[in-house]
Amino acid sequence: MTPLLKLITFTLFAALFSGIGAFPTANGLHKRSQFLPLNPLTNAQRIAQGFVLKPPQRRTPGRIYARVSPTPTDVVPQSPLTSSQSVIATPSDPASSSAAPSSNESSSIPAPPTSSSALPSSSSASSSSSPSATPTAITCPARSTFMRGYIKAVSQDGATTIGYVSASTNPFGEFGLASNVESALIFNSCKPSIGLMDLTIENAPTVSQPFLGFFKGSASTDASIGYSSANYMFLGGVQHTGVTAPQNLDTSFKSGTSLPSESTVWTLDIFNRFATQWINPDFTSPVTSLAYVPADDVFILTGNFNKFTSTYGSATRVTLSYVAIEN
Repeated sequence: MTPLLKLITFTLFAALFSGIGAFPTANGLHKRSQFLPLNPLTNAQRIAQGFVLKPPQRRTPGRIYARVSPTPTDVVPQSPLTSSQSVIATPSDPASSSAAPSSNESSSIPAPPTSSSALPSSSSASSSSSPSATPTAITCPARSTFMRGYIKAVSQDGATTIGYVSASTNPFGEFGLASNVESALIFNSCKPSIGLMDLTIENAPTVSQPFLGFFKGSASTDASIGYSSANYMFLGGVQHTGVTAPQNLDTSFKSGTSLPSESTVWTLDIFNRFATQWINPDFTSPVTSLAYVPADDVFILTGNFNKFTSTYGSATRVTLSYVAIEN
């Protein structure tokens, strides 16, 4: 390198390092931080001192999130509810279980079972008036269907009609078999969209047991039925119980004997066939079978048909079906 080039190079390096204090002294009193502040200048300070603006800082990829809510705007105060508006109850409000659906609700949405039964609201069978087969005006709750008709008994395979549930009872107060609709029991009900229901007897023999249900059989050891037992329940007139374990209430047995009984035991499938669900005292729900016993002219409900017949004699398994009365 020529002497002139060395001189130029040395001059440039001397000018560079003399301005920034890059070399601390031996005793360490001059630290680089004294010349380069820890907090960098803001763009406003850089403009004031004639420096070039800093470039914008970019966010780290993957750290940008959608905003949770839009920028708040002025809230328009709500006017108080008028008499034509309704308040929807919250889940903690007991009234929410019985709130009527609004006109905007779809009828295809099934309602939760808010009641153990759908009883007629204007013509209750517990009225003190005498029972009559004459139809009366009944208003059913929302999402339920009015039913009125006879109950036909057919063989379990559906091939043979045995008869109808009779409007009269046998000497012990249990419902037997009628050969024609003229002597048949007439019931009405409000069928809910889901859940068990009651059947109100229009032409009940007495007004004190106006619901068609079941009560404990005379020879049953207790009010439970099931696969391991020959116990049975009689079909007869009972008082309203709701969906619950057997209640010790007046029944049609011997004109008012109090026995474990249930009224809210009925469901109806799309083929108009009734099914029954007895609830045991321990709140279990056994599989049940319906049968007709000719020797006693009585319908029974049992948890094991074979054990019942081996214990008490001949019986015919039946299916009960709904026959509508056209008004």
